[in-house]
Amino acid sequence: MSVSDSQTALGLNITVVCDDATSRFRASRVLEEVTQAFGEDALSVSQWTLEDLDRFDGLPQAIKAATAADVIMVSLAAVKGLPLLLCVWIAMWLPHRHRRPGALVAIVDEASPIVQQYLEAVARRSNLDFFLQNAANLDRLGRSPVSMAS
Repeated sequence: MSVSDSQTALGLNITVVCDDATSRFRASRVLEEVTQAFGEDALSVSQWTLEDLDRFDGLPQAIKAATAADVIMVSLAAVKGLPLLLCVWIAMWLPHRHRRPGALVAIVDEASPIVQQYLEAVARRSNLDFFLQNAANLDRLGRSPVSMAS
């Protein structure tokens, strides 16, 4: 899925990367709550899978989307280490954000300390606030990080 230049001019621009169907479902639950809070017309959302990033045209489009995003959401299943494609994607958009404020949201089953430290460092380097949500807590509560923060 791609983001057109006209979409990036709207209110809140969100880019999501998921690694499987479960993580995509979790991200969609969070997006539903964000939509309820801000309204559908105020959002521009692009969603990507790791398979999308592996396609010839997918990676450049996902990089462009992340560069323009106000919120970058990464939803991953079991995370003992980050998938290589995800690291490549991050390395490609990171220098192009020009320290614009925003948020990096990570929804993971269980993040290892190394994964958490890496994502925190990415957030710091790109001037993004960092939010880490354990997906097991999210599943158990049936609520997203958005509703838990309010």
